[in-house]
Amino acid sequence: MPSPRTTILSFCVFVPDEIFIFKKIIFHPLMPIRGLDQLKDIAHIATKRPCAVLQNTSIAVDGFWFLRKYLMPISVTHVLIHGLGKFYAGILDIFKKFVAENKIDVIWVWNGFEFSKSQAPLVHDPLRMGMDELRKGNFSLADKHLRKVIDLEAFVDEINYFLRKDTDRICCIRAPYSALGQCAYFLRNNVVDYVFGATDFLLYGNGEKVITEFNFLCKDREDRIEIFCRKDILKTLKLPFSKFQMYALFLGCEYCATMPPYSVNFEVFEILEVLRIGNYSYSGIKAYLYTFYGTDPMKSGYKPNILIDNYLNSFVCALALLDYHPIMSTEGRIELLKDTNVPRDLEDVLGAKKAAYFYEQLFLCNIKPDYKNHVGHRLTYLDKDGHFCYTNVEGISELHQFLLLELSQKNFFTEDILIKLLFFLDCTAVPADDVHIKHFLQKNPNMISYYCEITNLYACYVNKAKTTFPFSLTMIGMISVLSMDRVKEPAVVNYLTNVCQLFVMNESRDRNSIVVIKFLKKFLNS
Repeated sequence: MPSPRTTILSFCVFVPDEIFIFKKIIFHPLMPIRGLDQLKDIAHIATKRPCAVLQNTSIAVDGFWFLRKYLMPISVTHVLIHGLGKFYAGILDIFKKFVAENKIDVIWVWNGFEFSKSQAPLVHDPLRMGMDELRKGNFSLADKHLRKVIDLEAFVDEINYFLRKDTDRICCIRAPYSALGQCAYFLRNNVVDYVFGATDFLLYGNGEKVITEFNFLCKDREDRIEIFCRKDILKTLKLPFSKFQMYALFLGCEYCATMPPYSVNFEVFEILEVLRIGNYSYSGIKAYLYTFYGTDPMKSGYKPNILIDNYLNSFVCALALLDYHPIMSTEGRIELLKDTNVPRDLEDVLGAKKAAYFYEQLFLCNIKPDYKNHVGHRLTYLDKDGHFCYTNVEGISELHQFLLLELSQKNFFTEDILIKLLFFLDCTAVPADDVHIKHFLQKNPNMISYYCEITNLYACYVNKAKTTFPFSLTMIGMISVLSMDRVKEPAVVNYLTNVCQLFVMNESRDRNSIVVIKFLKKFLNS
């Protein structure tokens, strides 16, 4: 008879007697170990190697990390309107040549299903921070924040098609959950020789080294491959692996946020000192944090600190996840990296287990992680012109495809969609009677509040252009035509009247503004 399984907390060697009830935690996708670059600058923990070391090898690549590192263009505005477009085509083409020249076999791994997440609000909302910077005229900072709201999932199918085209050296798959977890399995079982990804790969048991930089875009450098070696980090910090794992999680990474006292005033070595003071034990670190926030947990009647308790909960769950990460085995089965003493509440982290069919189809990239929202969605590849197209927008220009795909798959009222629609309407020649645009817009029951919102967002974004008023006839015409059957409603009249007044008050009235004013006056008086 098998022994009863432990809880997530009780498997941890430093807290063997604690009883633990799991609570949902927040994960931070695509976040490397925080502060490791600072250590790199003062200690020898990363090495540079020539491209020759990768010749005739196999590499597992974390797909989303590659996109974040190499494919995010300078202008987030362009992505919001057009998608990645030709940005990815040029860079990925260079990468494919790099792979071919060095005879590298690549397994391109995308993240799969998300872990269960806490519903707690984000401390920093990148979209709102970006909009705040836009209002202040800080456009470079705004770009930095807004690029974080771009959903790279929208480009997966297109990039898979491009990577596979005309080569047999690159295959694309999806991990059941984290790409790095799947890469750890591949490396352990000698499926690949190297892994390219973020530094948090070093937190897995067999994550001895990770390639963090290909530099394949720089042709004039010999030592272009950057590799982080865990043994060098352990030697520098004088830590065994188990204690380094704790330290890295407290620094902050994909699986765990930074230790609360240092999340804003971040100090690499102070966090290490906290662990030493706490003797690398759960109770010792908990006592330190409680004392830091003015509470002594050793005294009777002390009040629990929710911030500390929730954080330590997420920390312990992250440790468990690194050991018991679900992967797709070479036999085609969903397994855990470690299958002994599995915590009985592990599903609280991973979410309910799916049917084997969904993991199989996900692994083959035949479905998306949010497959329930994509029932019946199929792809069509129009290869004669080298263009990629979705069947549900077939015949629409390449310029329109990105927005239409987003609108058809996402919550209509998310602010990033509002911004995308806004750029789209004002920066492209969209005919007011475009049946596809009209179809998506008219399905929304609250068009007027939507119009008001995009107007406000748009005004905030392009108010930097003092000589040109930030509304076009195309945009106003689209709104007016779609509101035709509701023009007598007070909300519609009020909205369009306010827009007209904004144009009238504009001091630098260009030809476009005059046309819009005439159009609106005629429309409102009809």
